[in-house]
Amino acid sequence: MAGEPIANLIDVMIASEKTLGGDPDWQSAGNNAGEWRLRVPLFIAGESCGVDVEINAYPDSGTNHFRIMLNADKCIWRIDFNHFETHQNPHDSWEVYGVRFREPHFHSWAANRRYATNSSLPAKLKIAQVLPTTIRQFDTVFRWFCGEVNIVQPPVNLITLPGRTRLI
Repeated sequence: MAGEPIANLIDVMIASEKTLGGDPDWQSAGNNAGEWRLRVPLFIAGESCGVDVEINAYPDSGTNHFRIMLNADKCIWRIDFNHFETHQNPHDSWEVYGVRFREPHFHSWAANRRYATNSSLPAKLKIAQVLPTTIRQFDTVFRWFCGEVNIVQPPVNLITLPGRTRLI
């Protein structure tokens, strides 16, 4: 596949069945936002594929707030689970994806693939869609994400959000 456009390589990787590797271990992101980060490598047929799942959690935010990302050098698929950030789609995508919303949403590779060039991934995932309203808890959101990007469903409670670190 040498010389093939990078978007085609990402298409093949997403279509391939993947498994989570390693032992999930939350780490403080070391910033003042109280952010915790978890990175889990992905494997295809038992071999590392150079892609990982990253989860950022904000346990002290007072709301259910987290991000789930599929990273291949850059983020290529993301869920933003919060109720306070507004997302606005580019004008040329309004008819298909909607204009603006302030609820949990996801940025799929399929919607953002067009921003890749032959040799680079999109710098930013510009187009998002509202997350189905039937999934509002971390475990169900994570399982939905795994299904969307072809990751074998992990054991229940393999990955759980970290607990609060502050009383207030």
